Amino acid sequence: MDSIITAVDETGCQNVLADTRDHPPLPKSDIRWSAESWGPKAEVAGVDKIAALATQHVVTKMTLDSVTEQSTADDIERQYFLKFHEAVQWLTDEPP
Repeated sequence: MDSIITAVDETGCQNVLADTRDHPPLPKSDIRWSAESWGPKAEVAGVDKIAALATQHVVTKMTLDSVTEQSTADDIERQYFLKFHEAVQWLTDEPP
């Protein structure tokens, strides 16, 4: 995930599209790291929005929700989407 921060630094792109459809559930240590370490670093790097393609796995969705709830990076907007084009529209502020 640190490669995302590097890409934001190098490109100046403030929006992230995360494909979480096939992600396994996160261990508690990864949830804590994502919420307390990665999120604040991403915020400092300039991440403004994170659009995630929603997983169909209930347990994975619960762990990703935990990351969002525990995150100290309060200025990053986060949204889940079922469809790729809807995520892109939200990230780019393009009308449907």
